[in-house]
Amino acid sequence: MRLELQPDAITEAREARQWYERRSPDAAAAFFRELDRSLATIREGPMRWPEKAGVRRLVMRRFPFTVFHRVIDS
Repeated sequence: MRLELQPDAITEAREARQWYERRSPDAAAAFFRELDRSLATIREGPMRWPEKAGVRRLVMRRFPFTVFHRVIDS
């Protein structure tokens, strides 16, 4: 499965990392580790989450972020 990230999502993740970095480099690193794990989990089983209006969402555990995703057959 191929994962395609939207430009706005990339911008938001970078801004979040910068916010955490200003407060704690360890928190910034932990944020990106959890984001990477979340994306890997979606890649492994994108249908795990219920679909609503064509969109699925994974809520990150440690950080107040949600990763929205769509499964597109192509």
